[in-house]
Amino acid sequence: MDLTSLFAQIWGPVLELIGIGILVGPSHYLTVYRDLKKEPFAAFVFGTFAIALGLAHIGMHNHWSVAEEIIVSLLGWGLFLKGALFIIAPDVVGRVGTIVSSRRTISVIAMALIIVGTYLTWTAYLA
Repeated sequence: MDLTSLFAQIWGPVLELIGIGILVGPSHYLTVYRDLKKEPFAAFVFGTFAIALGLAHIGMHNHWSVAEEIIVSLLGWGLFLKGALFIIAPDVVGRVGTIVSSRRTISVIAMALIIVGTYLTWTAYLA
């Protein structure tokens, strides 16, 4: 099994389930976000782990040839960049989070997660 398939097997179901969770209980996810904003140490720990995991992901998979590889690579880079923002500019993360926390935006994000997750799951397990 190649690394793209392995990462797609992991990321696909995770993204699908998070997307479904957001659609089913958006208030829960807003509470998680708001609680994280209130706890600077928790945000710091999240940022630190996200940077480490993002760098590990990028180090193992940074391929840009076909759609699955691009998506998987973007997820690694996104994880790294989100972690870096939590460490470097937590206020920016807070402002962006406030902007995207509307019900409509959350629904669009949830659907995007479900679509990308389903695509990755399908390519990893069924294609």
